[in-house]
Amino acid sequence: MKKPESARQEGFTLIELLIVVIIIGVLAAIAIPAFLNQREGAQETAVRSDLRNVAVDAELFFAAHRTYSGFQSDASFVGFKNSADVSFAADPADFTVSDYCIEGSHAEIAGRTWRVTADGGIAEAPCP
Repeated sequence: MKKPESARQEGFTLIELLIVVIIIGVLAAIAIPAFLNQREGAQETAVRSDLRNVAVDAELFFAAHRTYSGFQSDASFVGFKNSADVSFAADPADFTVSDYCIEGSHAEIAGRTWRVTADGGIAEAPCP
């Protein structure tokens, strides 16, 4: 015998719910790696941008003193507002009359270092 319309149970079956969960899982498996790649790209851009800003400071120092020697000891990157988790390193020996090399890295990108030199080039490599 057929139940009346008001007595029929409404809802989702177990199969329908499983299909929805599987679809959500597939979408997450596609989206999460793409998100992580975008995040690393943004961190790399932050390092490169901060290195450009430090290079401008070095050029201002050169304009005032006609040498890059002493830039790191004079400025020591104190007061420089860098992005979160971005750090700089420079050896005083890397600052000469006509050249300099400053390294930058991001705390969440292990093993990758960028450098900026007096020619304005930013490369993914440590200072020589």
